[in-house]
Amino acid sequence: MKVLVAVALQVALVGCGGGAGDDYGVQPGGGGGFMGSGSGSGSGSGSSDAGTGSDNPIDGRVCLATDSRNLTACAGSGAGGLTVQLAGSIAFTTDDGSFSIVPPAVTTGSFWHVAGTAIQASAMAKGGANQIPAIPASLYGQMTTNASGVLVGSGQGGVIARILQAGAPAVGATVTSPAAVSDLFFDTSDDTIWSANTVTGTGVFGDVWIPVAPDGPVTLAATPHQGTVATTGTATVFEGELTFITIDLP
Repeated sequence: MKVLVAVALQVALVGCGGGAGDDYGVQPGGGGGFMGSGSGSGSGSGSSDAGTGSDNPIDGRVCLATDSRNLTACAGSGAGGLTVQLAGSIAFTTDDGSFSIVPPAVTTGSFWHVAGTAIQASAMAKGGANQIPAIPASLYGQMTTNASGVLVGSGQGGVIARILQAGAPAVGATVTSPAAVSDLFFDTSDDTIWSANTVTGTGVFGDVWIPVAPDGPVTLAATPHQGTVATTGTATVFEGELTFITIDLP
C-alpha cells in the first residue's frame, strides 16, 4: 500500500471565472460527464461524441491547480511535460498545460487520463470543455498527511466531487458514499486540511474528497443544506488516479 503521489486532473483555463470550464463533468439530476452536461452516470457519456471523423486535433489544457479546493484556478506555468491520454491517443503538455491530441476513432465513454511526476495522476470523463484539473504532488501529499496519512492500495484510487446548486458551490451539502474505503473529507478554510465532519458537509467551495475508493463505479449521494432529497452521481475510479466529477443539485 502506498500514498497516492500522482493525480490525474482535469483542466480549466487560467483566469476563467464562470462557464463550462468550471464543472468537472456535471451530473444534473444524477447524470452527465465531468466537464459537460447530459445523461448517464459520469462514465463519459455526457456530451462525448463517437469520433470526429477527421484528423483535426483536439485542443485542451491541464489545469495545474494552485488550490486543491478551487480546481479552475490554474497556474500559468509549471505544467509542462505531463502525459495526456484519451483512448489510444497520447499527447504532452506545454508549460501552461496546453496540449493538442489526435482524436481517437471513438470517444464515446472515454476518459481523459493525465500523469506526471509533478502531479497526482487523474481521470475525468470526456464531455464538454477539454479542461482537466491537476493537483501538484506536493500539495496532495500534504492533504493525505493531514487526513491521518490515508493509504491507497492495489486496485484503489480517489475521487474529488464538486457539488453545485443553481450553478454555484453548494455550501453545507452532506454527502455519502457506501463504497468508499476511507472517510469522506470536505473543503475548509485551508486547502491542505479537509474536514471529516459529515454533519456540516461541504464548505464554501462545495467540494468533497474520497481519498480511497475501489476501482470501478463509485456512487455518491449529495443532499443540499436543510434538504431531504439526495442527488446521486457516479465516479469511475481508476487505480492510482484521482477522478473528478461534478454533481448538480436541483
